[in-house]
Amino acid sequence: MSAAGVETDTANHIYTDEYLGTSNPDIYAAGDVCATPGLVYVAAKEGQTAVSNAFSPVPVPLSYHAVPHVIFTHPQIARVGITEREADKAGIRTSVSRFPMAETPYGLANNDTFGTIILVKNADTDLLIGAEILARDAGNMIQTLTIAIMAGMSTNDLVNTYFPYLTAVEGIKLATLVFDKDIHSLS
Repeated sequence: MSAAGVETDTANHIYTDEYLGTSNPDIYAAGDVCATPGLVYVAAKEGQTAVSNAFSPVPVPLSYHAVPHVIFTHPQIARVGITEREADKAGIRTSVSRFPMAETPYGLANNDTFGTIILVKNADTDLLIGAEILARDAGNMIQTLTIAIMAGMSTNDLVNTYFPYLTAVEGIKLATLVFDKDIHSLS
């Protein structure tokens, strides 16, 4: 890589800036050669962004603050944004909601009561900054929270969003409601 004027780290990952440009202004990098989340959908977005930025007079930065991760076990484990611990390390004051799938109408109607939805919000701004889900359908549910974090939605925005009754994602709204209410006071 040094012959091409491209700097790498100790693991031979190519250093890129927020536009996926390298230390050589004529070379962009994407995918497994970068020290970014090693997920196929991240590599695809990086490739699209790198090509666009290489030929555009106005490059667009790529952010990794809302990359969903899913472990396809039974039940599934999904995560997006930052955890309470990561927020604490970054000096962000948080509030956390934990809502059991056993308390959701979906869980009760489908006898699918194992799991939990954990939401992390910035206590000062009310913005949703992270989520973790352990549930049979966590991989599908996490996308709603990915969009919410990408869009900069507050927990109030989520509370005021329509969630279809008897769906697993309705649990997200319920988890959002319990930031400010007792779980047993919900109807």
